[in-house]
Amino acid sequence: MAACQGALLLVDATRTFPSALNEISPVQLNLEGIQAQSISVFHVAKERGVRIIPVLNKIDLPTAAPDRIAAQMQSTFDILPSDILQVSAKTGQGVAELLRAIVDRVPPPATSDKAAKMRALLFDSQYDRYRGVVSMVSLQSGQIRDKIVSCHTRKKYDVVDVGIMHPEEESTGLLQTGQVGYITCNMKESTEAHIGDTLHHAGDSVEPLPGFRPAKAMVFAGVYPLDSNEFPKLEESIKRLLLTDRSVTANRESSASLGQGIRLGALGSLHMDVLRQRLEDEYAAQVIVTAPTVPYRLVMRNGTEKEVSNPVEFPEPGEVGTGSGGNVKEILEPIVNATIIVPEGGCFAHN
Repeated sequence: MAACQGALLLVDATRTFPSALNEISPVQLNLEGIQAQSISVFHVAKERGVRIIPVLNKIDLPTAAPDRIAAQMQSTFDILPSDILQVSAKTGQGVAELLRAIVDRVPPPATSDKAAKMRALLFDSQYDRYRGVVSMVSLQSGQIRDKIVSCHTRKKYDVVDVGIMHPEEESTGLLQTGQVGYITCNMKESTEAHIGDTLHHAGDSVEPLPGFRPAKAMVFAGVYPLDSNEFPKLEESIKRLLLTDRSVTANRESSASLGQGIRLGALGSLHMDVLRQRLEDEYAAQVIVTAPTVPYRLVMRNGTEKEVSNPVEFPEPGEVGTGSGGNVKEILEPIVNATIIVPEGGCFAHN
């Protein structure tokens, strides 16, 4: 969110429920369809001061009800109907107005200061078998030169190529303040590209950029091969899978009954199921997936905290509580602050 200059709130005019809030740069849009986290992402964007352009899509369909959906957007997001654009990607209606609104409503990036120290926010990456890691960055100040350093790992890299996405990679040889683009360097492992990291010039001392939080795994499960001899192949498949999904975590674990395996962390149960399906479809892996669990935080008597996601690491009942004499004072579990939207007919007030 912090890497973007603006955001579009796209809502399907044929549906009752709001759809996904999709982050964009001023010239790029990535629509992924209806998402469950629309409201929470909307509020995150508001808290971060991101300029939001609300859009009603699919207004050409016979089932479209733009006035009703606009009224619902007003009650849910406090957005005036007069500020909501109506667009049909199929017919092109409203597209010109949308592009004009992006230019008019989204603030321009900061002006370039060649003398300022370079600070670039790394917000995404992908792996290329020939070039290594391709990092997506938002340049907050300065200009990118030949040698850069990671604030997180302190590793130094030689810049090979820089450019913008237009929409494919277009080499420019230079990125300046306010631009979003890509960097290729001698970064060989995807694990070196830490989402939220700050890149700066070698020889400069800078403060890391604040306010960027990468996706955090909230559901964990063990993945084991049906044939224990296939573990090296499974581990390699998971490494390749992680190259295309940086929100996933993976650590080795072992089980007395299942043998050697990998503990995967995903964003949710559905995400975990998608990972299992991809392992089977793309890598022909035959796996056993244990029941998913959420991470728990153990508050110790000495004031320290420890997070556990594996049932094996969970303390015994006698080790928990102020009166038990154990080392664990209390156990905290994650909760969800949720807003539930249902049709009026499903509300108690109408029954």
